[in-house]
This record gives sequence, structure tokens and C-alpha cells, in this order.
Amino acid sequence: MTFIFTFLVLFIFWFMLSGEFGGLLVAFAVIFSLIAAYLSHDFFLRGLRKDHIRIVKEILLYLPWLMKETVIANLQVVKIILSPSLPIDPQIVEFKSDLKSDLGLTILANSITITPGTVTLDIKDDNVFVVHALTPEHANGLLSREMERRVLKIEGNGNV
Repeated sequence: MTFIFTFLVLFIFWFMLSGEFGGLLVAFAVIFSLIAAYLSHDFFLRGLRKDHIRIVKEILLYLPWLMKETVIANLQVVKIILSPSLPIDPQIVEFKSDLKSDLGLTILANSITITPGTVTLDIKDDNVFVVHALTPEHANGLLSREMERRVLKIEGNGNV
């Protein structure tokens, strides 16, 4: 059962990345997904718990929100770049996070970095994030902690 599930996940992932449906590509997708599933199916689902399923569900709910925020931030940065006065006011922002797990910290750090206008520079030992923000609006967006609240839900420690 785990072999079939692993094969299907890999096969679907292949098509999500390639976006091609030609005969030869489908054949390669089947062959290499079978090989990868054979080599990794025990590893892929070893120790699967209900908590893992909850985490995957929460991540799948988080991704559309993150994509929307990324598009909004892209438009804001484009507006700044196209403005003749280039209204930027870069600043370094620090905030303490309530996240507890490495997974939560990593998701938040990467989410901040892939959102245009902000870059995670460091996470200090006491979960203090150091972030470069292009404008005060970007900094205020971080300090509103909306993104962190959503990641806390993935971690199982928060409500949105």
C-alpha cells in the first residue's frame, strides 16, 4: 500500500513540475516514479502519525494564502520600482516568535524571504527573527504577525 501511495505522489509531482503530457514523457514519469517509489516507499511513510496528516492539511491551507500575499507584495514592489522617486526606506526589524519547532521556524523564515520586499537575515537562539524590510509597510506587515499566526496553526499551537 505504501508503495502505491508513494508512486502516485511521485507521479503526480512529476506532472506538476513538468506540465507536459507527451507519450515519451509519460513513459519516463511512470518508469522513474516506479524506481523512486521502490527505493523510498518504506522511508516515505515510516512513522506516519495523525499529526503528520494534520500538518500536511494545514500546509495545503497555508499555501494559497501565501501565494496571494506573494502576489500582493510583488505588485507593491513593482509600484515602488516604477515610481520615479523610488520611495524606499529599508530597515532591519527584529521580533520574537512564539514558534517552537524547527519546522515552524523554517516555514516562517522561508515565507518571509519568498515574499518580495522582505528577507530573513537571521533567527537568533531565542527565536528572534532578524528581517530586512524594503519599506515601513513591509515591516508593519511583519509586525502584524499574521504570517506567524498561520504558521503557528501548522505547528499546532495557534488559531487563525
